[in-house]
Amino acid sequence: MSTGATLRGKIIAYGCIGAALVLCVAVLFAIDRRPRTHDARLFAYSAAMASEINGRVVRIWVRNDERVSKGATLIQIDPVPYEMQLRQARAQVAALKAQIALTGRQVTSQGSGVQAAESQVQKARELLKNSEDTVKRLEPLLGPGYVTQQQLDDARTNEASARASLNALSKNATQARQAVGDTESLQAQLAGAEAAEALAARNLDLTNLRAPFDGIVVGLGIGFLINHQGYDSKKEMAALSSQVHDMKEMMMLSLLENPSASERIRGVSYTNEIKSANKEVINALLSTLNNDPNVNVRLVTLEALTQYSNDATVREGLVQSIVQQDSPLVQAALADVMLKLQEKKSVQSFKKLLQQKDLDHSIRSKIEQTITKLI
Repeated sequence: MSTGATLRGKIIAYGCIGAALVLCVAVLFAIDRRPRTHDARLFAYSAAMASEINGRVVRIWVRNDERVSKGATLIQIDPVPYEMQLRQARAQVAALKAQIALTGRQVTSQGSGVQAAESQVQKARELLKNSEDTVKRLEPLLGPGYVTQQQLDDARTNEASARASLNALSKNATQARQAVGDTESLQAQLAGAEAAEALAARNLDLTNLRAPFDGIVVGLGIGFLINHQGYDSKKEMAALSSQVHDMKEMMMLSLLENPSASERIRGVSYTNEIKSANKEVINALLSTLNNDPNVNVRLVTLEALTQYSNDATVREGLVQSIVQQDSPLVQAALADVMLKLQEKKSVQSFKKLLQQKDLDHSIRSKIEQTITKLI
């Protein structure tokens, strides 16, 4: 009896152990095939990038979810037009430099002409002085008869000719000085041309869009090679649109939790680009409408929710939000929205709101009018 009982006990023990092992294997197999998941939200710093110049994308160097280093080329825009602009700008700079050099030589030549004219003027002055001195010497000698009247007249004629020559040469020298040019205007044009050359060089460099810092590429939306073999444009565009849509939703949800009211408003503004909002987005907006401490944020959120008014969840959420609002501005805005939507279910909520003793007098009157129009 003792031996039989012991055997049965061992069999039962081994059976329990075997059953436990089988159950463990079954559980592990089930978990592997149907893993449990939990709702999660991923937050990350991101920066939207776009080229500063226009052009045709000729090459894409990266893909979505690819890790890139700072300075790495992401896309390349057709550089040919910008290379031509740079060559044109450089040619303009070279032409102006050549013109400045030519004008400089002309100015030098004109300066030499001025010096020659001034030298002639100086000689004419000396000749005039000699003629004047000659006349002065001959005049006292005419009375005693040492010189004839003809000699004196000739001296006076020479004096007049010398004075006329001096006047003419002085005028020519003045004109020569005034004709001397300069390169100041050309230098100013050269400065403008060099700035245009630098801008053209910058634009050519911008044909390569580079990563501003180390990171991961997400939401890549640039364009596609239409003739690429095996490329399905509709499928790729749909996938791209879905990625961009998801990215915008993620950005909106992240910004709604930002401590800055302006950033939360920016987050709400993403709804203008989200045509169909999922349940998570709707719930986040309704929570913001009911709980955000900033009135402006709540008003913007209410306006954003109205574009999803065809959703029954949104309409029900707006009705329930009526009694949760303490701001007269939001209460008045909700009355306008309910009237616009002709939401008769809101009447009961408005009546509850009217029971508040501290309700603003003007809001009370507006709500009463709204109820009358909805009934």
